[in-house]
Amino acid sequence: MEGVIFEGITIDVAIAAFIFMGAVVTGVFLAWMNEEEEAGKSLTWAGWPLPETEEPVVAVEERLRAAA
Repeated sequence: MEGVIFEGITIDVAIAAFIFMGAVVTGVFLAWMNEEEEAGKSLTWAGWPLPETEEPVVAVEERLRAAA
């Protein structure tokens, strides 16, 4: 009986440790991004609009007028 209880506790601790490590890695990554942006570096993947989807505003407005 005690083995079942200890086994359950071990699994819970492992899951909690995994979630905690994920939170720590995320925090370190966000802190690194913040330092890079404060240093003046531009993170292009975080900018908007995305470079591959950028269209001139005039073209978008013309398509909206044509659809109406």
